[in-house]
Amino acid sequence: MTTFQNASGIIETVNEAVRSINERSQLLPGYKLEIEWKDTKCQLGHGVQALFQSVNESPTKIMLLGGMCSAATRPIAECSHLLNLIQVGYGASSIYLSDKEKYPLFFRTVPPEKGHNSGRLAVLKYFNWKRIAILIEREPYYEAAQASLTKLLEKNDISIVVQEFLGDGMEEDRESLVKFLKARDARIIVGLFSEEKAVEIFCQAYKQDFYGKKYVWMLIGWYQSRWWNAHPEVLSKQNCKAKHVVKAFGSYVTTDFLKFGPGFPNMIGGESAYHTWKNKFDKLGLYSGFAHDALFAMVLALNHSAGVLAGRNKTLADFTYNNSEMATLFKTSLSEVSFRGFSGHVYFNDKGEREGIITVHQMQDQEIKMLGNYTVSNEKLVIESSKFVWEGGSVPADQMTTVDKLLTISRGSFGFFCAVEVLGIIIAVVFLAFNISHSSHRFIKMSSPRLNNVIVVGAILIYIAGILLGIDGTFASIDIEAVFRCRLSTWVACLGFTLGFGGMFLKTWRVHKIFLNRTKKMIITDFQLFAMLGLFLSIDLLILMVWEIIDPLYASKRFTGREEYSPSTDTNYKTYYIECTSNHPKIWLGVVYAYKGLMLAFGAMMAWETRNVTFAALNDSKHIGISVYNVVFPCALGMTIVNVVAYNPDVFYAVLSVLVVFCTTITLCIVFVPKITTVKADPLGKNRPRFVSALNHQTTRAQIDERLQLQPGQQPKQRPDSGQTQEDSQRTTASPI
Repeated sequence: MTTFQNASGIIETVNEAVRSINERSQLLPGYKLEIEWKDTKCQLGHGVQALFQSVNESPTKIMLLGGMCSAATRPIAECSHLLNLIQVGYGASSIYLSDKEKYPLFFRTVPPEKGHNSGRLAVLKYFNWKRIAILIEREPYYEAAQASLTKLLEKNDISIVVQEFLGDGMEEDRESLVKFLKARDARIIVGLFSEEKAVEIFCQAYKQDFYGKKYVWMLIGWYQSRWWNAHPEVLSKQNCKAKHVVKAFGSYVTTDFLKFGPGFPNMIGGESAYHTWKNKFDKLGLYSGFAHDALFAMVLALNHSAGVLAGRNKTLADFTYNNSEMATLFKTSLSEVSFRGFSGHVYFNDKGEREGIITVHQMQDQEIKMLGNYTVSNEKLVIESSKFVWEGGSVPADQMTTVDKLLTISRGSFGFFCAVEVLGIIIAVVFLAFNISHSSHRFIKMSSPRLNNVIVVGAILIYIAGILLGIDGTFASIDIEAVFRCRLSTWVACLGFTLGFGGMFLKTWRVHKIFLNRTKKMIITDFQLFAMLGLFLSIDLLILMVWEIIDPLYASKRFTGREEYSPSTDTNYKTYYIECTSNHPKIWLGVVYAYKGLMLAFGAMMAWETRNVTFAALNDSKHIGISVYNVVFPCALGMTIVNVVAYNPDVFYAVLSVLVVFCTTITLCIVFVPKITTVKADPLGKNRPRFVSALNHQTTRAQIDERLQLQPGQQPKQRPDSGQTQEDSQRTTASPI
């Protein structure tokens, strides 16, 4: 019973096998095998009609061969066991036919659709496709395949983003379906539908640009050669051309059953007959080998049963449609059959099925190329992956690749600012060398050279902190970044600020104490100032150590919420940056800022109080005022920019580096450039510092002279007598601070 693809080729192959069997004395001796053909037209009604016509006609049929289509085979198999007729199919691969309770006497030589699904699953896993879509034609064969495939996918954690059924809808239905696939970003699509439906789908896919290197279709393997040209009426209805279909399906992948096995000298039917058949395979059809092997399996079972019946004084001719005993014998004999046939090794499992081998193919240059196989029995997949051809040059991804992208400081930006900060360190070292080498100069002595050295060291530390801020993911891991950029830079910056500005403010504090004390003389040594500086540093260390112990800084990922898409790689980048934070960063930063703010306020107050002390060598009040302004306002502006503008590592680093370089360098220049200018104008320090104006309206000249005792053990200078000139009377001497 047959029809469908190349029925004449199947009839020719089976008739040749019947002739060969009848010529062999060892097969069914004493019997002649005859076959009666009925056309089921691949339809349920015709299939049932063919069955009952056959059984109502003489002679009694002993077994049924076929049919090829599941639609016609299922109702026949559902009825045949009531007539005790063994049925062996060769083309019906529907999963429904695996139900032995419903089809107890049904066998088949074609692997069931479940094997195809196992092969599909193996291919999906091989290419790491975890996200797929399934399109199913509303027909029992395809629906059964879909149900089995869905269960396999669920067990293997492969998600189905789209699962839609194709009815007999109009073009608008196909159009909306393709739009839905695009909307869900389906990339790997399994198609369980006929050739006609395939033409409809791919016409719409072409019209909506749903094709290209991002998409892979997995189709049924039994489509006829160049199937897209076989349905001109569908193309016409879709207003589409065959080349559009070819363009849309691209390099699709298929799974199919192995249609012929290797030749062996002792194979059933003979090796010569096998090669003759194989050379005519394209003409005889896809299922001709399975039909050939199904017939031989039936003959071998009958041959074995005949021997058993002979021992019971019975023959095959004793079979009737009511003889369940002989039907059971035939079933048992058929279950034990094993031989090498045209389609490979033929045997039946407990469900009366062949597990067989599933082949993997790809469409290349409009030709199907076999590139691998999957053995169902041992779940082994063998694929020649290098022979697969992909439009983009690589295996398509099952979805747009999403990658976390770390935003880092560009090497150019880091290199530039690092060079500027190194230059700042060099300038600071030059100032330090100048201060040390000219420490005996009168002007330098009076400017507290030791504290000047401290200011330079503080500036160098701030420059180093600026360099540490640029050590990010470009150069180090997140753990290293946490140490250098988060923790070390914070420590270095805090200590550098205290040394730099603390040294400057303490110089002015000494001037304030000496010149504005109206009751007694004050002698403040460098030791006392360094002790106070040590106190300032101790506060810094206390804050930093408590912070480090209780709530240490660490590097944390912070996503920006912005995404970048690269069409060339089909990759979506989710940008993030490394943020230095802790559990309560605002509290700790508030403590640090408050402390540094108090230090700046202290310096500003000292500068204001000593604004009328006009000994350039002694008083840095103007320098302090400019330095405080130089720190507060640029930092306020910079922090505003950093917090208002969306995070950009180059902008963030550039703003901080500019603040470090600008504030530190300007402060150093304000402190040291006047000293260098003075030393250059008076290399030997012969010019005595001049007191220009009074400190304030209440300070007498005698008080001034007395308060110029700036070092221990130094006696105040005698006031000039009345015989001195006015110019001499305005001069005074001072010891270095």
